[in-house]
Amino acid sequence: MRFTLPAIVSISPMHWQVNLLTPTPRTEDDWWLFRSTGAYAEHDCSSQCMAVWNSAGKQMLAGMQSIAV
Repeated sequence: MRFTLPAIVSISPMHWQVNLLTPTPRTEDDWWLFRSTGAYAEHDCSSQCMAVWNSAGKQMLAGMQSIAV
């Protein structure tokens, strides 16, 4: 599903959750992989799931955001 807004609109965070999966996230060569996936977008709200991996392929962070449009 593609979520497009008809014009410039205000958004407001409703919820942020960040889970550090290690006490000290580290990587080599300043390389990180960030992935954000839209989980839901309907009825004036949206939610995304996020994750960050280091250069060794180990997941460092898991997160979620909900916003109101």
